[in-house]
Amino acid sequence: SIHRLLKSYKMAGEEKEVSFSWLLEFYTNSLEEYFDGNQSFGRADDFLDILLQTPPSLKTIDGNMGFIDPLHIVEDIIRVREEVASEW
Repeated sequence: SIHRLLKSYKMAGEEKEVSFSWLLEFYTNSLEEYFDGNQSFGRADDFLDILLQTPPSLKTIDGNMGFIDPLHIVEDIIRVREEVASEW
């Protein structure tokens, strides 16, 4: 779901550029802890919990300033999860 969301953010262009870069970095830094190897059931949900505990912020990437709203990102992840589940 996160890969699909990242692709969606990237395809959205400048509108989601800052969110894409921020989520890509956050996800990359979390790979080992939440996704790689043998993880316990629900570990990916722990990733969402950490995202929800992250405060909103402003971030500038390549001269573009954007508002990072982790709550909105989690909502997007859950929406994409629902799409993936319905495709199964």
